[in-house]
Amino acid sequence: MSDVKHDYVRSKLAGLNELDLIEVNGLFAQLIEQAKADLRAEGFRDAEIRLDAFLDLRYAGQGYELTVPCPLPPLKKSDLDLMRQRFDTQHEQASGHKAETEPVELVSLRLISYGLVPRQNFLPQRRREEALTKRRPAREKSTLASSMACSPARSIRGIGWNQDIRFPARR
Repeated sequence: MSDVKHDYVRSKLAGLNELDLIEVNGLFAQLIEQAKADLRAEGFRDAEIRLDAFLDLRYAGQGYELTVPCPLPPLKKSDLDLMRQRFDTQHEQASGHKAETEPVELVSLRLISYGLVPRQNFLPQRRREEALTKRRPAREKSTLASSMACSPARSIRGIGWNQDIRFPARR
């Protein structure tokens, strides 16, 4: 099974250099609480919850933004400097240029939460004799062949089709 994933977004248009960190951290705290509450309601414990934070940033006046990973809140001024560097690098990779002297705007805060589903431990492959319950004659066109009957419960656990047992099995 795959992990459970939820996306949360809160719009907040402001210049990156003019951000009120108390307000931004408060908005992120609301998103985090909602994400944890949703996953807890689905039966996940805190140890099974992972959170990833992002900022949607753009150069001032641009018509599109880039989603840039950021440290989990609470954010500090040094985190905003890091976000600016990451944004410039990501913009250069996406567009072939960067404008380090242009102002950058925050468009939205983004949080992705994951409910981590335990990975299944599959049993090691069993030998075909463990799944084999009997042999019986079978007719294929005009030739008599031997086929094998296997217990589904035994064959499902570790013996895959076309691996240990080939159907129909021939003499």
